Amino acid sequence: MGIFSRKPNTKKLKEKRDIEGLIEAAGHISSRVYEPARHALQDIIDKSEAAGDVETITKIYQAAMAHSVLTVRAGAIRSLAKIKDKGTVEPLIETLRDPMCPSDVTAGEIIPALGDINDERAVKPLIEVFSRKYVYFDPQRDSSYFLRNLAVEALAKMKEKAVGPLIEALLHPEDWNVGDDSTVWNVRHYVARALFENKDKSMVEPLIRLLKDRESNEKLRHKLYEGLSETDIMIYSGKTKDEIAAELLRQLHTHIIGALGETKDERVVELLIEILGKGEDITLRQVSVYTLGKIGDERAVEPLNKILKTEAKDSDLSRSVKEALEKINQKRG
Repeated sequence: MGIFSRKPNTKKLKEKRDIEGLIEAAGHISSRVYEPARHALQDIIDKSEAAGDVETITKIYQAAMAHSVLTVRAGAIRSLAKIKDKGTVEPLIETLRDPMCPSDVTAGEIIPALGDINDERAVKPLIEVFSRKYVYFDPQRDSSYFLRNLAVEALAKMKEKAVGPLIEALLHPEDWNVGDDSTVWNVRHYVARALFENKDKSMVEPLIRLLKDRESNEKLRHKLYEGLSETDIMIYSGKTKDEIAAELLRQLHTHIIGALGETKDERVVELLIEILGKGEDITLRQVSVYTLGKIGDERAVEPLNKILKTEAKDSDLSRSVKEALEKINQKRG
C-alpha cells in the first residue's frame, strides 16, 4: 500500500476521476486522508450505478481488490449486484469465490444478482455455495444455511441452464467439496432442493433415466457408502453402513420424485406407476402416490384403486391414495 509523501488533494483526485490516486489515498494511514477518499470513491460508484456504468465500477472494484481496500471493494460489488448486467458476472463470481469475501451481506447480494442475470457462467459457482464453509461475524445467524437457500433460489431461476450441472452435481457431489465441513450428502440435499424449485421440463428425461438405471443407482449407493461421515453414522445409530447408504439413496429418490412432480409433466406418470407396481419402499410409494395426485393423469386411477384393495383401510398409504384419487377426479371435472 503506497503512502503519500504529503497529504493528497482528494477533491482534485475526484474531479479528475483519478481512481488509482483515490484508491491509494483510501489506504492511507491517516483517517483524515482515507475517509474523504473512500467517500469520494463511493460517490463515483453511486453515480456510475445510476448511469449503468459497469466499466467504471469494475475498474474501482479491481483497484480496491489489488490494494486490499475492503470497504471500497464491498461498495463496488453491491453496486454491480444492483445493476444486474452480464458485464458484472465475472467480478461478482470472483468475489463470491474469494474466501475473504467481505461479509455474508455482500455474498447475500451477489447470489440473487447472479440468479437474476441468468448467465450460465454463474451456475458452477452457485452450486459451489452448497459445499462451501462460511464463517462470518454474526454468531446469531447460520450464514451457510442462509446463503445456500439463496443459491437454491438463484439456480431455480436459471431453469434449463442449471439443469445439466445440477444433475451432474447430484451424481458426482464429491467434485464439489470445496469446503472443509462439506459432505457428499450435504451437496446432494441442496442440489435436490434446487431441482425441486426449478420446475423446468428439461430435467424430466434425465431424472427419469437416473431413477430407472439400476447400474447408476448401484454406483450412487456405493458413493453414498464411501462418503458417510461420522455424523451420518451417529445419526443412524444401530444401522450398518450398508443400511445407511440404502436409506440415503431412498431419500435421494424421494427428492427426485418430488422434483419431477413439481414439473407436472405427464412423462413421469408411467415411472411412478411402475414404482407402485414393484411394491417399493413405503416412503417411495407414498411420495409417488402424492405426485400422481398432483399431476392428475387418469392413467393412475386403476393402479391406485388396486392399492386400495390390498392395503389396510386405515393405513397412511390408503389415505394418501384416496386423496390422490380425489384430486384426479376433481381434474376430470
